[in-house]
Amino acid sequence: MDSDKKQEEKKQEEKKQDASASVRVSLDKMSAYLTVRPATGGGKPMDEAELLKIIVAAGVVHGLLTAEVSRAAAEQNADQLPIASGTPSENGENGRLEFLVSKTRSLKDEEIDDSHKVVDLHDLGGLTTVKQGEPLMRRHPPGAGKPGRDVLGGEVAPHPGRDVQFSRNLEGTAPAADDPDLLVAACDGLPVFRRDGVSVTDVLSVQDVDLSVGNIDFKGSVTVKGSITSGMHVRAGGDIVVGDTIEAAVVDSGANITVRGGITGAGATAQPGAGGAEKAHVRAAGEIRARFIENAVVGADSILVDNEVIQSELTATNQVIVGGGRSNKSAIRGGNVRAGNLVRTPVLGADTANETSVGAGVDPKLVDRMGVLKKSLDAGAEELMQLVKVTEMLAKRPDKKEMLERANNSLAAARQKLKQEKEELMTLESAYDQVLHARVEVTRAIEGVARITLGRQTVTVSEPRGPGVFRVDEATGKIRYE
Repeated sequence: MDSDKKQEEKKQEEKKQDASASVRVSLDKMSAYLTVRPATGGGKPMDEAELLKIIVAAGVVHGLLTAEVSRAAAEQNADQLPIASGTPSENGENGRLEFLVSKTRSLKDEEIDDSHKVVDLHDLGGLTTVKQGEPLMRRHPPGAGKPGRDVLGGEVAPHPGRDVQFSRNLEGTAPAADDPDLLVAACDGLPVFRRDGVSVTDVLSVQDVDLSVGNIDFKGSVTVKGSITSGMHVRAGGDIVVGDTIEAAVVDSGANITVRGGITGAGATAQPGAGGAEKAHVRAAGEIRARFIENAVVGADSILVDNEVIQSELTATNQVIVGGGRSNKSAIRGGNVRAGNLVRTPVLGADTANETSVGAGVDPKLVDRMGVLKKSLDAGAEELMQLVKVTEMLAKRPDKKEMLERANNSLAAARQKLKQEKEELMTLESAYDQVLHARVEVTRAIEGVARITLGRQTVTVSEPRGPGVFRVDEATGKIRYE
């Protein structure tokens, strides 16, 4: 009997178990899970404090979800319950390149806000240019990121951002002297935008110069693959090369202009367009080359034309050469052509053209200056007469001494200016007569009416003539054709 009772008590003791708990940490150590087995057979339950001891003993010290632990203690049951979560690291931002110059130029705010302001459409496509030393692009280094922490308290290293560098061989640029992450212009020019940098070039290349591009004012050289259309303005400090034609536009170069097509204005019968121009106005400090010139005003040191010059005004400080190629149409027909030393053309004049005027022997700029001086002298003489009258009148008024003094000062200044301008005019007139080496050469024929001027001498030819050279005879001082 006693034996049976002991066996029964032993069985009941075996069924009695206290509550138990275990903790599992994930392989990446960023999560921890709790499993709780409840007590059986009247065993002892596990309170929250005991659970926390087990969790800490497992090494879990960060990101504890205390509410979940409390719930597990209250329910005395849990199966892989998440009870801790690590703090993930924050990866660094990728490095980036920031453009510091605008890729396009927009209208100014006052032009947009003022509804009554007239905006010149030719300027809408203005180009952005930069000066030496101007900031172009800033490199922002990659971020290091922010470290995280796993549930065991260990640091989780972040991944740094991807680095980025300025492209190599960015012409016309250099890092700033005091900041290697700042790219600046090494010269004046046009910024050329690339994905990973900006280069600066002193050569601007466009397809056509029209309203879509806008007027161009550039310190370097300009290459136009097509045409410069009517009404547009192109100014360049360097060479200008045009692949097709210059229409009734204004083109100005500080060096040379090459036009592989021709220079052709709209003509006298055309209605002024957007630019209001009927003729092309083309000027270069150096040389201008073109296939033909028609209805244009052209000025340069030397002007070289393959084919015809028709109804145009050409002014060259050195020479005008027409017919450098193999064209049978090479001629100067109508208009006015002036050169400091030489005008050469296969044909001069035309039966159907108005009088053709050519001149050589005097720097055209000198002639223009002489004209300005003569007008100024005429106006100065009139002013002098008026000042003399004023001073004579004031001299009779003792109460006007201060006014008389000012009038006398003005009179003295006017006399000094008049004297200086007369001396300059005499000097220019002396140079005007030095035309012994000047000549106008006609290599094929004179057609129609032609007026030839060498220095102060002018002759008019109204009958056809063969080839010859107009020059000033040293003995007689007269123009002869031989």
